[in-house]
Amino acid sequence: MADALRTWYPDVVVGAESYHLDEEYYHRSVQLLETEEERDTLALVLRHAEGIVGLVMLTKDERSRTVTSRMGALAPDHRRGAVGLLGIMLFDAAAKKLGASVVYTFVTLKSKHQQLIYERFGFQLVGIMPAWDIDMIEPNRPKRVFEAIYAKVLAPKSEWHIPQRDTMTARTRALWDFLFTPDDLQAMDTSQSR
Repeated sequence: MADALRTWYPDVVVGAESYHLDEEYYHRSVQLLETEEERDTLALVLRHAEGIVGLVMLTKDERSRTVTSRMGALAPDHRRGAVGLLGIMLFDAAAKKLGASVVYTFVTLKSKHQQLIYERFGFQLVGIMPAWDIDMIEPNRPKRVFEAIYAKVLAPKSEWHIPQRDTMTARTRALWDFLFTPDDLQAMDTSQSR
């Protein structure tokens, strides 16, 4: 798997995703078929006739009922057409199956395409994390990168608590108003389509 990941996703050698290159990580932290105890990290493996062609890693938090996509990688030959959307479709379906109330992920700002895919699947941009991860910008030149945070609320609106405006600083209120117009909040209520 490590060799395939290096080919599919060259940035995996540095930063938060680099532990996916360590075989022991899967045996220690990931829910595998032969694992007796339940673990919080799940690997969704995408297979095709020639073998494994993709991997989506999810982490669930039972207490907050959230699921995070930690990493997704797909063999370049399988990125065109609808197959390239399979990872996000699996992420979305798995989160619902796991009973998540909210799903979220960090998305690279190096690819408009990745951002558009998440937006097309109903995820909303909720922020940008400054210098959050490390990517290989050029060969042998890792740098800290900013990443977009996308989220989708699966919990019905009746479970939400909208904060009072007087509990927010002026800057927080301005960001709230930018991110969450009344129409955006209405669109985020996916409970009608569950």
